[in-house]
Amino acid sequence: MTKLLEWLLGVSLIGVAWGLFTFDLLDLQLPPQCRELAWPMPVYLLVVFGCYSLATVGYRVATFNDCENAAKELQAQIKEAKEDLKKKGLKINNDYLKQKSSSEVPLIPFKLPKLLRGGQTVKRGADLQSEGQSSENTRSGCELRNQSAV
Repeated sequence: MTKLLEWLLGVSLIGVAWGLFTFDLLDLQLPPQCRELAWPMPVYLLVVFGCYSLATVGYRVATFNDCENAAKELQAQIKEAKEDLKKKGLKINNDYLKQKSSSEVPLIPFKLPKLLRGGQTVKRGADLQSEGQSSENTRSGCELRNQSAV
């Protein structure tokens, strides 16, 4: 039985018991104090469930294990990726990121070199028309041109 089915079974059993006591469907002839206590019971149970959930999440966050080996492995992979990108010609300016505040840092603080762009440049339709070329064969008014051909 999955956890969802366990929870649904528990909630439905509590709901059936609540309905039986609240509406006196079995003619148990309970005193009115029991009925008055049974009416707000779902709200009480919801509050108790919320408190339990909050306490569980707080406990799990407080006792969360640090994964030092995984952190070292991730740092090594980041270093390896930076070295690989440097070999391909990408320059990452870490000083730029330190100087700017977090609201001023763009998503990509570097320009991709021609090697990573595949040696292609993008020309807009207006640039093509000024050069005397038609933009019929271009996709959405842009044309990709190889750097070696230019």
